[in-house]
Amino acid sequence: MRKSLEEMCRLVTGYGAWHIGDIQVSDGPHGVRAQEDGAKNNDSYEATCFPTASSVACSWNPNLIGQMAESIAQEAKELGVSVVLGPGINIKRSPLCGRNFEYYSEDPFLTGELATAYISAMQEQGVGTSLKHFAGNNQETHRMTSNSMIDDRALHEIYLSAFEKAVKKAKPATVMASYNYINGLPACENSHLLTEILREKWGYEGLVMSDWGACVDLPACVAAGMDVEMPDSCGNHYAQILEAIQSGKLPQETLETAIKRIERVNTDYAGNILPEKRRKEVLAETRERHHDLAKRIEEESAVLLKNEEFLPLSKEIKEILIIGDMASTPRIQGGGSSHIHTERVISFVEAFEKRDIKVCYAKGYKNSTFHRSHRLEKEACKKVEDAKKRQIPVLFFGGLTEMAEGEGYDRESYELPLNQSILLEQLLKVNEDIGFVSISGAPYNMELPSKCKALLQMYLGGEAVAEACAGIVLGDTSPSGKLAESIPYRETDVPSYGYFGRQGEQKNHLDDVEYRESIFVGYRYYDTFRIPVRYCFGYGLSYTNFAYTDLKVHRDVKQNCRITFAVENTGDTAGCEIAQVYVKNPETGDFRARRELRSFRKIHLQPGEKKEVEIMLDTGAFSVYQDSEFRVIGGEYEIQVGASLQDIRLSESICVEGVKLQCPLTIHTSIPLSEEDFDAVYTYQRTCFSHTKPGEFTTKNSLRQMQPYSAPARKWSRIGMLAARVLYFSKPFNDPEVRMMSEGILEGNIDSVCNQSGGMIKHSTIQRIVDSRTGGQKMRDKLDARTKWSYCIGATGRDAAYALVSMYLILYVQYTMNLTSAQFAMISGAMILCMVWDAINDLLMGIIIENTHFKMGKFKPWILAGSLTNAIVIVCLFTIRPSGWGFVAFYSLFYLLWGMTYTMNDIAYWGVLPSLSSDPGTRDSLVTIMSIFVCIGQFSVAGVVPVVIAGNAVKAYRIVAVVVALCLIAFQMLTAFGIKENDREEQKDKLSLKDMYLIFMRNDQLVAAGIASIFFNITCNILIIFGVNFFYIEYGYSESGNLVFYFTVMYGLGMLISQASYATLAKHFTRQKMLNVCFAALLIGYACFMGFGYVLPKNVVLLNAIGFVIFFFQGLMNLVIIVMINNTIEYDEARFHERHDSVISAVRSFSVKLAGGINQGLSTLVLIVSGIYAKSRSISALEIEVNRGEISSEAALAEANRYIGEITTAQGILFRVGMVLIPLIALAISYMIIRKKYHIDEAEYAKLVEKTRT
Repeated sequence: MRKSLEEMCRLVTGYGAWHIGDIQVSDGPHGVRAQEDGAKNNDSYEATCFPTASSVACSWNPNLIGQMAESIAQEAKELGVSVVLGPGINIKRSPLCGRNFEYYSEDPFLTGELATAYISAMQEQGVGTSLKHFAGNNQETHRMTSNSMIDDRALHEIYLSAFEKAVKKAKPATVMASYNYINGLPACENSHLLTEILREKWGYEGLVMSDWGACVDLPACVAAGMDVEMPDSCGNHYAQILEAIQSGKLPQETLETAIKRIERVNTDYAGNILPEKRRKEVLAETRERHHDLAKRIEEESAVLLKNEEFLPLSKEIKEILIIGDMASTPRIQGGGSSHIHTERVISFVEAFEKRDIKVCYAKGYKNSTFHRSHRLEKEACKKVEDAKKRQIPVLFFGGLTEMAEGEGYDRESYELPLNQSILLEQLLKVNEDIGFVSISGAPYNMELPSKCKALLQMYLGGEAVAEACAGIVLGDTSPSGKLAESIPYRETDVPSYGYFGRQGEQKNHLDDVEYRESIFVGYRYYDTFRIPVRYCFGYGLSYTNFAYTDLKVHRDVKQNCRITFAVENTGDTAGCEIAQVYVKNPETGDFRARRELRSFRKIHLQPGEKKEVEIMLDTGAFSVYQDSEFRVIGGEYEIQVGASLQDIRLSESICVEGVKLQCPLTIHTSIPLSEEDFDAVYTYQRTCFSHTKPGEFTTKNSLRQMQPYSAPARKWSRIGMLAARVLYFSKPFNDPEVRMMSEGILEGNIDSVCNQSGGMIKHSTIQRIVDSRTGGQKMRDKLDARTKWSYCIGATGRDAAYALVSMYLILYVQYTMNLTSAQFAMISGAMILCMVWDAINDLLMGIIIENTHFKMGKFKPWILAGSLTNAIVIVCLFTIRPSGWGFVAFYSLFYLLWGMTYTMNDIAYWGVLPSLSSDPGTRDSLVTIMSIFVCIGQFSVAGVVPVVIAGNAVKAYRIVAVVVALCLIAFQMLTAFGIKENDREEQKDKLSLKDMYLIFMRNDQLVAAGIASIFFNITCNILIIFGVNFFYIEYGYSESGNLVFYFTVMYGLGMLISQASYATLAKHFTRQKMLNVCFAALLIGYACFMGFGYVLPKNVVLLNAIGFVIFFFQGLMNLVIIVMINNTIEYDEARFHERHDSVISAVRSFSVKLAGGINQGLSTLVLIVSGIYAKSRSISALEIEVNRGEISSEAALAEANRYIGEITTAQGILFRVGMVLIPLIALAISYMIIRKKYHIDEAEYAKLVEKTRT
């Protein structure tokens, strides 16, 4: 029955998430991930999880892969699935591609053979396949917006070759057009790819669907040769296609052609549709049978990379030691759309125990983090040492955890996770007899694993990986897998390095990916240019040995070759050998790989058995893509037969007639190609997608691309991330499923985000995002002079005011109010409560500032308001003097007000700092200069007050308070009116207290730095609080003023020099090295201070020298911690794509306030217990009498000195111990927290900054 135009338009937009017409499709390719519409990614029906493509490719066994496909087809039928989305056959251009586990190989011939076997076997069982991702989808970074720029030879010889073979030989039911652009056009809209190549050249007659969300312009896609978009676009594209047909922009005949293909695939696979009432499940007997097959496949796929007579374990072995979290919680598959729901997984520990092997186990490291656990490392080392004594075999299970790789994002490092590498290095020092079992979806740096006695690469081996591993280790099966990809020594050896993901210069143009290595992918590069690799393509060991003999090459008139040779098992163990046939190309200097895989055969042989192998090569083995077709290139070739690329056993030369290779480049051209050389072979127009600006955006762009220029884009980015966290609230952010969704929201085209949002985002909304012109500008890294000096000089007044209150307010109370011990203790208690509240208020104020924005700016109004109100409160504190308990009440209220008003200014002042610049050098310089003015402000107060107060303290404090309050206002007005705030991804959504708590708790580095800052500030403040009392006790009340001044000069010099030298020191020493030196110096300084006057002479010069050392290194360490806290802003932004400058900066103020509260309690306790407060109360009464005019200053000073002289030696020692021991304990805690928990070093911070910029 002929369909109406409206029905046809509806049909090409898919139905729900998983239907094309009436048939259901399901993700694969290593199992059936069947699920209902609306289900989360991993909420699918239970099915068999076979080994992933990266693993099964190492079997080099098309027949075995065919059996796997047949089994998947059977389960698909039982689950009502008509088409399985697979296989994925994109070439492994870089080992860092996050989705490599889903692909077969770096070689197109091997890939094509395996894909053909998979497709043919599955479709013979009545289940369709979807060959994906067509084409050039070789990275996950910006996978929906990046343009793969590939020259024609590389495109056809490397990236399309496997697709061509699979299409022509196996005829897949469907082909899936990929996310990316290819040579300037989206794959879904690329008529050259979908029509000219796929249909006209290759003769493909099946259906072409889009990858999920890849289709944006449906009429353009259908015109280019795509037949159906997936998933359903919720009606958003229906109007597009209908209007295009009605207006004549798209011929109706083109739409009808697409409909015929949809109807054909529905007709061909309608038999798999289950009745609605039938329960969807894989039968138990099916699952049991397929689990056994999954085990056999993995046994054939595991690759033994090294074996120094370690494996198989002796039959006499009854006990082993297993190390590694991956042994108890095995990683069996990759994360993302291919994640299969299986419930038949046992751990490696259980697998060995089922074989009657006693297993001793040590976790050693945690899968969920890259951070070390010293406790687990110590436990593992102890058990390995014990195993050595008892001669028990040790197996280390390690590799890439789920955090490292997954769909939607590329790996950021080639290294083995840090916690594993450090542990393994320690273990090898204890015991060299360790076997390493590697679990990963892709290669990584195997330097340390290769130092073990044996190295067994399991890849991601499916649900039966543990049983398969046990069988190989115990000798039931001889390993027969061989690498389907090279394992380079280092990331920089890879030919695509610098032109992949976020590597090198590529990070500056993420959406324009030039394939500068051209045809030299994988072993073609390493072998041709003699780049050594750790393990070569085709390599793998066995428990037996094989000999190759009797090579014969027969040629017919069409230059096809029939190759025969014999392979013999010369060992005493049955095994399989993979014989590989390479063609070595003529040595003419042409731009061509040295040799290429052209065929292979896997042979099973009993001990002593010999078999003849016959292989056919057609002229394609001698061809290159030239003049828009494959042409045979004439010359002398060499047929090579061997066990691997680097282990050639037999060879024979032949001459082939053909044309001359024409290429502007030669084999002497360096790889990667220079820009000039790339232009010589790349014939398409270059793109500049990475530099799209307002006015050029469309719904094909991503939120991340538009964030720097669009406030709505920033807003919806945050909403999207919040939705992801709510949807997956029980999972950590680095979970592959969560991260795939998060990256999809931020880096996917916004049309796809809209269509898959479940109606949360309307199409009109994304159009407004595209049309928005907010004038947003990327933040400048360099500051203008006015902003720099206005910000830095402004610190003088605010820190003078802070120093007056923090250093002398309690002394003002202690020595001028004549309070009882109870009243003084109550004052101290009130101060503690106020400081604790103030610490909480820091966080609340951070939220308030974060959620407001005035015309003047986000921070400047708060800087002004805070300084004005704080100045008023300071004057009141030092001038209003009720007596007794009235003063206690007044003081408690106004001290609370002081803290709140200071916080208002402080959070804004520090919050504006990160928004001024993200350049580490600029920020370090700014902190250094600002800190100099901090010291000037503090020094001015700290040095003057002690000189003027003794003998007339009440009046002196009043005058100082007024002067300091005026300075506070003046200097902060300079800052508020002098700086220029830079808008940077402003947080416009309102933050709640819960939001703020989550921001803190998710940032482990902020938590570590914040706690360390609290303890460090306890160290700093105790000396300040006790300082004046110390001088009174040691030198008398009347003489201490000048001595305190000199000591304050040391404080000022120490702090100033430390601030001034920080930027220079930071260029030559890491922050960790500076912390180490500071810690050691402060330990020595405080020890000397304790011994002053007891062990060391009571010499003023010596005392000042000790003070200088303490203050210099405290100042330096303080700066390091401030920078560490500020650097967690980019850490948070890089991980969660949000920036909360003022909330995170509140931690610095929070730590100071909380430390102040703790110090106040401790100092009050020491003063009262030691009896010092009782003497100070007597002096306080004298100061009150002086203020009333009842006695002279001279008389008061003389009487005060007498009171001081009555302090006993025991009281003095007790006071000194409290003064030294408290800061030393706090210092040690602070230092250890940083050493163990904080890991954002200079290199890591640079990476974070680059990541946030891109």
